[in-house]
Amino acid sequence: MSLGIAAYNNMNVLDGFAAVHVARARRHNLRMSRELRPDMTQALGKLRMEVVSPFQEIHYILEANDAPFQFDMVFQKFMEPVLEEPHMHRAHGRVTQDYLRFNQLMTASGTLQIEGRTFTAARWFGWRDHRAGGVWLQALHRHRRCRQAQAVSPKVFARSESILRNSMEMTWCCCGMKCAQA
Repeated sequence: MSLGIAAYNNMNVLDGFAAVHVARARRHNLRMSRELRPDMTQALGKLRMEVVSPFQEIHYILEANDAPFQFDMVFQKFMEPVLEEPHMHRAHGRVTQDYLRFNQLMTASGTLQIEGRTFTAARWFGWRDHRAGGVWLQALHRHRRCRQAQAVSPKVFARSESILRNSMEMTWCCCGMKCAQA
């Protein structure tokens, strides 16, 4: 599951997306866009984001829609956000990019319905990637064979995040093992 909402103030645009993988065979995508002003809320039709507590908890909801999936997920802080090095780029003497972004390891809990099946998330591995204008979140289900307790060590999360950043097409779970189940 991947999702995000991005506000681009200078273009007066609010974009959003949600995507899910089903048994490594199908991927469902939902993309939305609208004018940002005058409605400055983080809502795009059936998709909305609520910041419950900054840097602590984010609530994402995708209500029933034309896509074959919907969810009600809460992302909670697992570790403090980590600020990346500044991104600065110049072309022909002009600054074309100048921004900072952060990453944060999180856990995801809630429900996800795909093609009529309901999955209950309980502390799924997740991370937050705050880029210029937007917040992208990833959540991966817990591996059925994983025998670890509900609280997974930061070392496992860090290893999994590193693997995921280098190979976004592969699915890994909270125990750091490759997972072939939806």
